[in-house]
Amino acid sequence: MFANPIAALSDGGANHDLSLMGVGDRKSSYKDLTSAQDTTLSFDISHSESGKGENLIRRSLYRIDQAVVDPDGNNGTISVYLVVQNPLHVCVAADVTKVVTLMKSFLSASGVIAKVVAAEI
Repeated sequence: MFANPIAALSDGGANHDLSLMGVGDRKSSYKDLTSAQDTTLSFDISHSESGKGENLIRRSLYRIDQAVVDPDGNNGTISVYLVVQNPLHVCVAADVTKVVTLMKSFLSASGVIAKVVAAEI
């Protein structure tokens, strides 16, 4: 359904080359096939709509899952989601871009992620 929006994601230390793994009705799934099995990264994009007319809402979900292993060999998965709920009768792309930019600004501020992980925010 979607063209590959990105060839690679970077975590600041490594690039993750993504391969399209599946395409469904309004959904695409990507996976980093080059990463070690215990550190697999996946990226999913999906869209749905609800309501009619002036109440039509598009919900777009962007999700990254990263498998992690601690020094003792325990496995887990970190998941990060961005959900955009867009009332289509009043929003344009510039409105969505502005709000997503605000979220990116918050998440990239110094020390914010550590505070989020520690549940201090």
